[in-house]
Amino acid sequence: MARDADDVLRVVVDEYTREAGVRQLERELGKVLRKTATKLAIDTENEKGSDPKSPEEERAAARAVPLERLALPTKARDALHKLGVVTLGQFVDLPLDGIGVRFGPEVHRLHRLASGSLVEPLKPEHPDVPAMRRLILDNPTFDAATIVALSEEALGPMLDEIARKGRALAGLQLGFRFERLGDHLESIEPAAPTTSLTTMVELIRLRLQAVRRLPDGVMEILLVAREITAVEKQRELFTVAKKRDLEAGARAIARLRAAFGDDAVVRAELHDAHLPEARFAWVPLTALVPARPRTTAEPRLVRRIRTTPLPLPPRERHEPDGWMLRGLEQGPIVKVAGPYLISGFWWKTPVQRDYHFAETKTGEQLWVFYDRGKSRWFLQGEVE
Repeated sequence: MARDADDVLRVVVDEYTREAGVRQLERELGKVLRKTATKLAIDTENEKGSDPKSPEEERAAARAVPLERLALPTKARDALHKLGVVTLGQFVDLPLDGIGVRFGPEVHRLHRLASGSLVEPLKPEHPDVPAMRRLILDNPTFDAATIVALSEEALGPMLDEIARKGRALAGLQLGFRFERLGDHLESIEPAAPTTSLTTMVELIRLRLQAVRRLPDGVMEILLVAREITAVEKQRELFTVAKKRDLEAGARAIARLRAAFGDDAVVRAELHDAHLPEARFAWVPLTALVPARPRTTAEPRLVRRIRTTPLPLPPRERHEPDGWMLRGLEQGPIVKVAGPYLISGFWWKTPVQRDYHFAETKTGEQLWVFYDRGKSRWFLQGEVE
């Protein structure tokens, strides 16, 4: 109920504070709230309660309200009780100047409110409603190109509205209400907050171009903007051209996400794990950051790790031509380093692997292991 009451008051304030009679409205609301507060205080002390019949009765009832009903600090309330001040009327009768000196500004303000010397005007709060458009189609459409055209037509005024508020579009929720399949929601995010209609329409087209004919007829289209405050980009007078344009890369990533889904572009994230294939995971790439390469005394080898180790053919007991690990094209293994033992997972399924670095005749460096539990060789990755 409190939330509904707040909403009602907010609507009243938002609608009526624009009228010339706002002061009369304040007085009327103040009268209603004052009577309500008095009634609540009376009902608290007397379960039966009774409505005041006159302003004098209302004033007397308000003066009899216990001091505990005020939001006074505990220390100040205890000090007032020692002085014999236990009701609102006794509190109001205290000299105003002495209240501020002895009990501080918070109690001083409550005293002014209770005595009527402090009248705070209504302060309307305008809700922050994002720009949105709802399109109800006369006939359900299955055509994705029609959806793009209708979205473009609605998106132009939305971007103008956002720009007038000094904001930019950081994301767009694109909702569809199908004839039989229900509601569906797509999220589209530009590389950077924008007010460009061309950019947003292109992202919508890329998201829908894979589906020329929708699975069901669209009856309604809803566009809801996610807005942020626009920041004026400052540029230096003299800039050095960078080899890598992060903004261009971010725009490319946004187009890929729009065309193939939010998980189309990923990056590797290191994890604490026992086995090599579990020590990283693929997470969505949300933003590009400047590269920070580390200098090393000597070049380092790069291991290309497979997410799932590749089973290799069983090794023959007799190998007249050598160990053909990768077939005839790469030739036999000419050099092997290892084994390097990895074991563990005793609490689940025990794992024991013998890792080796194997070099083929053509110079290919392979990272292989022999799984003793499965009695088989696997290719974990390549070394470059």
